[in-house]
Amino acid sequence: MQRYVKKGTERIAYATKLTPGNIKELATWCEGQVVVEQDALNSGTTFVGLNIFTPEGMKRVSQGEYLVKMGDEFFAAKPGSFENRYEFSP
Repeated sequence: MQRYVKKGTERIAYATKLTPGNIKELATWCEGQVVVEQDALNSGTTFVGLNIFTPEGMKRVSQGEYLVKMGDEFFAAKPGSFENRYEFSP
């Protein structure tokens, strides 16, 4: 997990983009459940996903999206939205 700061604030977040190579590690990190998603337009294509528990209930993080932890809460973020709101902080 990499450290980020929400732009314009001092709020720290830890996040990683979900890939087939890191899904098991992320599932352990957030106590989520690995799922396989099927492409609606091509039934032969599948993607990994992760069901996570948030204050709003169970949410899905799909392959290519960010799994974000801020404080004690996890959430999913679309790449464009995340990259516009957060900056890498070593």
